[in-house]
Amino acid sequence: MGIFDFAIAALVAAAYAVALSFFGMVLSGPGIFLVPFVVLFLVLGLFSFVLAYGLWTGKRWAWITAMVLSIIGLVSAGLGLIFGNLMDIVPIVLYISTLAYLNTRPVRFFFGRTVYSTPYPQQAQYTEGFTAQQPQSPYHATTIPSARYRRTMMCPNCLSPVDVGAAYCNRCGLRLR
Repeated sequence: MGIFDFAIAALVAAAYAVALSFFGMVLSGPGIFLVPFVVLFLVLGLFSFVLAYGLWTGKRWAWITAMVLSIIGLVSAGLGLIFGNLMDIVPIVLYISTLAYLNTRPVRFFFGRTVYSTPYPQQAQYTEGFTAQQPQSPYHATTIPSARYRRTMMCPNCLSPVDVGAAYCNRCGLRLR
């Protein structure tokens, strides 16, 4: 989208330059509206590239911005559909699919926006003879074969054990690197 915005800005600037050279239009009349138009498309193109960088690197602000822009586009296309423009069905489908994709577990996890929680160990249950049953740990060696030999650290947010090389906490989703 950013490349498209830059191309539009270049085409409008070229049209303005041609109009200046052939017709001698200075910054008066219709020519005065072309300069803000070029600046607008340059700013939109720059914004698109910054947003694309944020989405590519998994920044939380980029996820929030993409969500907000998709919701605004969905509302705008919905209003267009209400007022009789049937071609707004295509953007509605695209915005809904974008919102659905941004809210999938792997994407939310990539942006650090989810809580991958594992169940807490069961509390010891006491029977008539007051003998405690062993709690079942989600980190037990039978569920994770190499759990005894992994190097772990504690998550600073929820204090759950996390592998040393992990990028996110498995329980609270905190970005560790």
